Amino acid sequence: MARFWGFGKLGFGVMAILPFCWAPGSSASELVHYVDRNGVLHFVSRPVRRPISRAPRGKPRISKREVELVPLIEKISQLHQVDSRLVRAMVRVESDFRKHAVSTAGAKGLMQLMPGISRHYGVKNVFDAEQNLRGGIGFLKHLQTRYRNDLQLMLAAYHAGETAVAAAGGVPEIASTRQYVVDVLRQYRWRGGKLRSQGSREPRQTRRRPPRSRKPVDRPIRVRVDSLGRIEITNLR
Repeated sequence: MARFWGFGKLGFGVMAILPFCWAPGSSASELVHYVDRNGVLHFVSRPVRRPISRAPRGKPRISKREVELVPLIEKISQLHQVDSRLVRAMVRVESDFRKHAVSTAGAKGLMQLMPGISRHYGVKNVFDAEQNLRGGIGFLKHLQTRYRNDLQLMLAAYHAGETAVAAAGGVPEIASTRQYVVDVLRQYRWRGGKLRSQGSREPRQTRRRPPRSRKPVDRPIRVRVDSLGRIEITNLR
């Protein structure tokens, strides 16, 4: 357990990520925590962003809604050089191809775009299929470039955020994020996708190891704002 000695010192390495402007009545959020490979405990405050439709464990279901959207998905995916089968798998898990889907956290549309992503990629009407797909696939292309086609890291960052992936040094130990990666990769395989690299395999559901004992550290706390407008409060270098 982390101990605190005033605002300027922490007993163990701790990282907290808070919404930029939170107020009562704002979108629902949850505080999740995980231990990275160095045994550092991280706390992350992020919106509750649960997929609209959990992927089935039986045979794949190709709905009429998906069939109608395939030409548009393939067109935009080809423009960004992203695998359209991966996009279809993500849309299946995110919204089940429902254009007007809205989550409790405020994620909207086919690819469940959050307001910050919509603004960054110029999405004016998030419920317009083409605009939503352009924004979501554009963001996926950014993740594909950053993580060098590692599907696990791309999907984890799409779900939990790039900051959480960077802090964890991989897929964060967040149950909903790990399940999201499993569900999307399963849908991807069903649509003919190939899991070629070591990093693109489904994450194993392993037992969580207790953090190693670490000596207290004495570092100043730094505050910064990430690309999505969230405040990071950390004493990590």
